[in-house]
Amino acid sequence: MKKNMEENFKMLFDRAYGTCLTSDLKKISEELKKIKGPTICVGSGGSRVVADFVSKVLAEKNNILTTTMDPRDLLYNKSVKHYDNIFVCSYSGKNHGVGTALSLNKNKYLLTNSTEEKEGVKLLTYTSKEPKEKSFISLGATLMPIAIMYEYYYSDSFPFGRIMEYLLDQHYEYEVGENKNFEIMSGFDTSVASNYLESTIVEAGLGMCTLHNKYDYCHGRTTLGFHHDNTLIYLKAGETELDNLLIDEVKKLYDEIIILEGRRASDNITNNFDLLVKAMWLTRSIALKQRKDLSGVDYSPLCRKLYPFKGKM
Repeated sequence: MKKNMEENFKMLFDRAYGTCLTSDLKKISEELKKIKGPTICVGSGGSRVVADFVSKVLAEKNNILTTTMDPRDLLYNKSVKHYDNIFVCSYSGKNHGVGTALSLNKNKYLLTNSTEEKEGVKLLTYTSKEPKEKSFISLGATLMPIAIMYEYYYSDSFPFGRIMEYLLDQHYEYEVGENKNFEIMSGFDTSVASNYLESTIVEAGLGMCTLHNKYDYCHGRTTLGFHHDNTLIYLKAGETELDNLLIDEVKKLYDEIIILEGRRASDNITNNFDLLVKAMWLTRSIALKQRKDLSGVDYSPLCRKLYPFKGKM
């Protein structure tokens, strides 16, 4: 088995924590505080996870209306005209989706590891002294900008790094079976982790994946688990009557249920951060069980043909 995945997980904390130590947090924070009015957060792949987290942070910290969109949807969603800002998340800052989003006539922000200036775009650059991550699945590259946004969210409340270290410097091992069909139970309060799980399970070829909204599951979606032997991953941010009901009842449908729980029921931002870290370690356990490597994925040859696409969407 390749060492890449194990090496990247060993460096996960250093990359996320280190980027907060080396980046100009004061400058980034000052620019983030200036964001007012309705904002669309944009990202693809691992950066879609980042965009979802950014959307939640800006909504709560800046008290503004936010939403998350894919780059292509910007061209078809007529409500885009009602938003003031486009906030793009991209590690490289160079892909076609980034160019599409930044072409819109809006106030534009780019959260990136790149230092390349773009005309009319407010660049929010995070840096790192750690070696650049080499991985098909974004691990540190996803967690680094999220760590920056988490620090921004708590910058007025806690000494730097106190909660960050508590959340990140953890190692989780999960007992997982042979099953390669997964159902994920989630909602807005746990969507950062579920977005990561869905994209990683699919992109790494770990299995088939179905994402359920918790309340939608009360309206017929139990049929899937009734007919198929799937593993259920249940994301929990607190304890509600619906959570208790679902967790109790789904035991009748699934032989394997994995529950990931955030540690702060009243804190949406911390729960999403915490659950994302746990979700990353869960995908490591699944990959190890299948003798696969999240960093060195045996991907389809089509990837190399489709990724450079630059035509009209």
